Amino acid sequence: MDVTQHDSVQNVVQNLPEVFQNITVLINNAGLALGMELAQFCSLDNWQQMIDTKY
Repeated sequence: MDVTQHDSVQNVVQNLPEVFQNITVLINNAGLALGMELAQFCSLDNWQQMIDTKY
């Protein structure tokens, strides 16, 4: 899955096998951190920039 493509992420999450459907942890390991707020209050523009970070 390409995490920079919203549709790709949404498709994978919606089609997870039943045993994996209860997601309880999200790890953002993109290598860039913007803002200091909790993830649920993060700016969507900042979020997009963080997951678009290229190495």
